[in-house]
Amino acid sequence: MQRFRNVLVGIDLSDADRLVSSELSPSSRAAVDQAIWLAKETGAKVTFFTALVPCLELGPDYVDVNLQPHLTAAIESVRAEANEAMKTIVAEARAAGVEATFSHSCGTGWIELCRMVVEENFDLLIVGSHKRHLLGRVMLGSSGNKLLRKCPCPVWVVSPHHSVTVRSILVATDFTEASDLAVEIAKSLTEMFGAQLHVLYAVEYPHMLTYKAINIPAEYLTDYRFQVYREAKREFDSMLARYGLTELVGEDNRHLVSGHPSNAILDTAESKNVDLVVMGSVARSGLKGLLMGNTAESVLPKLKCSVLAIKPSGFVCPLKFAEEVAMAMA
Repeated sequence: MQRFRNVLVGIDLSDADRLVSSELSPSSRAAVDQAIWLAKETGAKVTFFTALVPCLELGPDYVDVNLQPHLTAAIESVRAEANEAMKTIVAEARAAGVEATFSHSCGTGWIELCRMVVEENFDLLIVGSHKRHLLGRVMLGSSGNKLLRKCPCPVWVVSPHHSVTVRSILVATDFTEASDLAVEIAKSLTEMFGAQLHVLYAVEYPHMLTYKAINIPAEYLTDYRFQVYREAKREFDSMLARYGLTELVGEDNRHLVSGHPSNAILDTAESKNVDLVVMGSVARSGLKGLLMGNTAESVLPKLKCSVLAIKPSGFVCPLKFAEEVAMAMA
């Protein structure tokens, strides 16, 4: 799949009170394994990246002068440990035939990952899920949501509970630009990996509560539901045909269900035992400062499988350094 040729992998080397652990956490281990597997399948180049905690940037203005030599020695020790840990990961990837390198910097993890994506034009970011951070945060908590909202490239959040081999994919669509791109990417992954593809659309009935509140007769409610469902089916079938999925996706793998999208995605992913859910992660239009949609934000922390979250084309990272990079390249 030519779309993913330059892959960035976020690694958290910390464990409890250790800044650099001798062993990778299950989530970071899963991210590494997924990246190596994907690169072997696609021929992609992989860069493994870790952000050391911001306190490593503290200078003499923040630390007593008598403690500065001790701080400097401690910082160098942590950096040396991080280098060795990252070299081990790179060696593992290269032994598997993958072109790989590593990098690290000081700073807040999700910001530094976004910076790397913007400055070096990565087309996919892979991170692990549900790894508790040194400061007690969860990957899909506040920091994880910021990454999913603001990182300009697709973000593959890997579950440590699933095999790296992608055998079954569920793509959720709402017929928006972001979900159209998700369908396109899911199809490409399905064909490349020889996976089974499920396509889901959740049919909602926005006026049903109002109609019930004003005592619209039951036969009209039935007719209303029928009309909404029929239009959704027409658009669903049209989308399948537009992306050449009519033959690829059998009737049993077409999920046109009534209900809230979040529940539909969670229920289908679990009942079909999918390895990867592909979905658009942005609800609002425009090129900059987009917000992650309510469906994505509520679903991502609850899914047990891996997730590939897609931004619409033209999305621009809203962080200030993205503007600086754009101006430098103009």
